[in-house]
Amino acid sequence: MQVDLQEKHALKVTDMLPEMVEDVLQLTKEGIKQYNVERECAQYIKKEMDKKYGTTWHVIIGKEYGAYVSHESKGFVHFQLGDYNVILFKTPSSS
Repeated sequence: MQVDLQEKHALKVTDMLPEMVEDVLQLTKEGIKQYNVERECAQYIKKEMDKKYGTTWHVIIGKEYGAYVSHESKGFVHFQLGDYNVILFKTPSSS
């Protein structure tokens, strides 16, 4: 995956706290830098968010896709970084 990591992001929609958004942006930049496959980058972001903020996070990353999701309050962000769109959202973990 290639993206200019100095490029500014375009925040589309979020209900997350600003510090969580910054964490997601940093994790996304790290994932893009480390992995060549979108699925691997998404897996990296998901695992890191699960560790830091508890389960259950889901990540969609790519150049083109459609999505419609349900999420917990304060658990959604959609942004663009370079050519990539990213959706990250949290759903309640099943008991």
